[in-house]
Amino acid sequence: MTQNLEALRAEHDVDDMLGKVAGFPAQMREAWKIGAEFAPRVKKGDYRAIVVCGMGGSAIGGDMLRSLFGERLRAPIVSCRDYTVPAYLARDSFVIVSSYSGNTGETLSCYDSLRGTDATR
Repeated sequence: MTQNLEALRAEHDVDDMLGKVAGFPAQMREAWKIGAEFAPRVKKGDYRAIVVCGMGGSAIGGDMLRSLFGERLRAPIVSCRDYTVPAYLARDSFVIVSSYSGNTGETLSCYDSLRGTDATR
């Protein structure tokens, strides 16, 4: 029976999604550790919004931040999964641009559109 399950898994789960889901808690612990050690150089100030630009798993951080801290922050946390950041968010916002691969088209487009604006200074 176990061999049949393994054969089915090997045939139908070619990207090892089951393994990735099972490994998610360990990934979260590692992410928490990295975050705790991170010392960003951020200008302190009043921001209209906190915007997280990303796609797929790279955007989930914004959703998690909103779930964990959204009610305690003075500014809303917005996840942007598009090629542009809405104009009403492009100014006076704290923007996080997140891409696991570093070459996600939507994320790079958001970054390019925000370079030199108040959101990225």
